Amino acid sequence: MLLASVDLFTSRECPVTRESRERLLRLLDLYGISFAIAQLVGKPTLATGELVRMLFQASGFPRLRQTLDHAFRWRTDAIKAGWALSSLEKIASHAERPHDRELLRDAIERVLQQPESHRLRLLEVAQLVTTGAVDLPDQMEGELTRLALSNDPGWILNLAGSDRDQMVRAALDAATRWRAYAVAGASPSQSRVALVAHRGFYLLSQRIRGGGQGNAR
Repeated sequence: MLLASVDLFTSRECPVTRESRERLLRLLDLYGISFAIAQLVGKPTLATGELVRMLFQASGFPRLRQTLDHAFRWRTDAIKAGWALSSLEKIASHAERPHDRELLRDAIERVLQQPESHRLRLLEVAQLVTTGAVDLPDQMEGELTRLALSNDPGWILNLAGSDRDQMVRAALDAATRWRAYAVAGASPSQSRVALVAHRGFYLLSQRIRGGGQGNAR
């Protein structure tokens, strides 16, 4: 009965003081309290340390930590790379000799043509989508965000633990799906985002396969 609602948990009479129950709610919420009670009922001699470990696993914090690690680590690297390229472009624009300007700009262009540099474009379009500047269906927005923020194929494709061939097929299917969206039914701004995602998934399939990093057609 106490676990039926927050009000019942804190208001009904029971051997545990109201202050203790309110503290448990702040720490665990009703789900965590129910989970802990179920573990103790099933194993009354369960050690406190083991119960804490089980609560931690059930909380979702390990997965959240992994997600944040993917997001911030890869975003930070891409932002640094983008800042470096912008700085080089500024240097090129202020170079006195035309030969020096062309040399720097050619080098920047070669860097941008590398598959690894595509992450900069992915971050750019993902920001447009997450800020609402470009609207996408929720499922596609989530797929684009994972592609932009991680380098883990299993996480990007929601296929953790799958074999290489399955992930290659999933990446190619995603590339085809984004390409189809870009050319049929998308607005001009959505189409630009979709084409960036299309190339991103194509490059992902190439990386998973372990072959060359050719250009998406």
